[in-house]
Amino acid sequence: MPANLDTNKHALLSGFIKAISENDTKTLSTKFGLSHAVILEIQDLLPIYFHAGAILSAPPLGSQDSQVNKAPLITVYDTGDGDIAVECFILENNEPSEAILHVSFSASNPNTLSYEFIDS
Repeated sequence: MPANLDTNKHALLSGFIKAISENDTKTLSTKFGLSHAVILEIQDLLPIYFHAGAILSAPPLGSQDSQVNKAPLITVYDTGDGDIAVECFILENNEPSEAILHVSFSASNPNTLSYEFIDS
C-alpha cells in the first residue's frame, strides 16, 4: 500500500546516506544503531556500485514521481502493520546510480531508521 515520506523521515534517510558517503562509522553506529559487521558489509559494497570519491546522497523529497528506467527514485509503502518501508536509488554525484537502499521505519518508533540492505 502506498505511503508518504515526511520531512523527518527524509532527513533521516539523507543523513544515513551522507554517513555512508563520508564513511562516518560513528554516526552509523550511534545514530543508526549499525553494528561493526554491518558497517563493514556496507563498506565492502560501495566499490561495487560507486566510483572512488563519489558523493552519495538521497533523492530529494518528492522524488516519488521522478523515475529511472520506469522505476521511481523513491518508493514508500505501508507494510500493512503501520511500518513504513522505503526503497530509494542512491544518487552518485547527484545522478541516480544502480544501487537501491532499503530501509524501514516502525510504527512504534517512527523516527528511527532501520537499515535493511543495498542491492540493484
